[in-house]
Amino acid sequence: MAEWKKKPPKGRAKGFGFFFSHQGYFAEVVDAGVEDGRITVHNVWVAADVGSHIVNPFGALNQVKAR
Repeated sequence: MAEWKKKPPKGRAKGFGFFFSHQGYFAEVVDAGVEDGRITVHNVWVAADVGSHIVNPFGALNQVKAR
């Protein structure tokens, strides 16, 4: 989804993080850059493997989805 192997434009980079929380595995990729000395986030991708124990799937989706 994040096209990890594709080289980003000059001044931008991608980073990732992962963690285990509430009986689920989560990973995020961030596309960020520096413009005029300020950090700018261009995009974020989230993947989660939480199994079938979620009571409210829409609540879980809203916790990782930006508006």
